[in-house]
Amino acid sequence: MRIEAGEARRFASSGEVAPGNYVYIEVRDTGRCMDMQTQLKMFDPFFSTKFVGRGLGLAAVAGIVHSYKGAIHVESAFGRGTVVEVLPVA
Repeated sequence: MRIEAGEARRFASSGEVAPGNYVYIEVRDTGRCMDMQTQLKMFDPFFSTKFVGRGLGLAAVAGIVHSYKGAIHVESAFGRGTVVEVLPVA
């Protein structure tokens, strides 16, 4: 996927993303949305909405993606579900 300058700003919270060609992965659901507090913590090690001591998966994904100069963007809205976009490789 080609990311243009205007689209690259969407991923700014994950670090600087330069315009260019990227592998693009999108995961989408139509369930309940995540509240802002959950979104802010979802990449923290061991964070879980289920039970204590789990939740290392998203922290590991974020670490790997960022180590390859990629980025992650999350949108979650009531009635629309959640979309997670990943640009793993520049």
